[in-house]
Amino acid sequence: MEHLNMEDILSFLEINELTESNLALAKRVNAHIVRCRKCARQVIAFHEIREAFGKETLKRQAEKGGSSAELD
Repeated sequence: MEHLNMEDILSFLEINELTESNLALAKRVNAHIVRCRKCARQVIAFHEIREAFGKETLKRQAEKGGSSAELD
């Protein structure tokens, strides 16, 4: 079984609109992680890291008195 590559995992986690290519990627990644524990753990780990950084960024913005709309 061929594992997911980093680009696919990161692209999957960044999906924010339902385009045909995003749906195809989501179907492929989901079908794979149902069968592959190693890749499922990687997707979960990257998701948790992304969430932690996002929360920290929002916390810093709030402490500065800024809004999330100001984030680059």
